[in-house]
Amino acid sequence: MTNWLVDYATAQASNFLNAKKVKENGLVGKSLTIKEVKKQTMRDEKVKPVLSFAENDLALSLNKGNAAILIESYGTDETLWSGKRIQLVITKKQFQGQLVDGITVVPVA
Repeated sequence: MTNWLVDYATAQASNFLNAKKVKENGLVGKSLTIKEVKKQTMRDEKVKPVLSFAENDLALSLNKGNAAILIESYGTDETLWSGKRIQLVITKKQFQGQLVDGITVVPVA
């Protein structure tokens, strides 16, 4: 149904950010610099864009909504996103019929 979320257990054991890790690492509202964007195959065999950051070793797998936000602000060529800054905020998202905390990216001008 919602193929864009990384499996919770996998995200917990990996360097992928989820809402809990964003909170625990004090990243809510902090500006982060995109180091690079890679395409990565997820556990569900889908290929997704993954952001890495200059400030830490954590990564963010982009869902469709966050990818659309970045495309609107920074363009469709993700190779040009390096050096761009974003903030991570926690918002409520619908997942398997429930509201859960999710990450939303906010471009920083």
